[in-house]
Amino acid sequence: MRPLELTRCLIFKRVDLMGLMRREPVLAVKLLWAFVQALSDRLRTANAELTEARTELEHRVEAQTPNPFGEI
Repeated sequence: MRPLELTRCLIFKRVDLMGLMRREPVLAVKLLWAFVQALSDRLRTANAELTEARTELEHRVEAQTPNPFGEI
């Protein structure tokens, strides 16, 4: 996957994040909460897209399956 526009990334090593949690617990909680919210938003979006794709696929399969009883 590639970004669609110029992007800046920030990388936290586990050891650095743990050090931040010890030194600045309030900041660390805010940072972790922002991570959780971003991941939650992404998961919610992915779930909605998968649900939509599944529904579309089911409709396509239904449209291709002949009715054994003819037109009703």
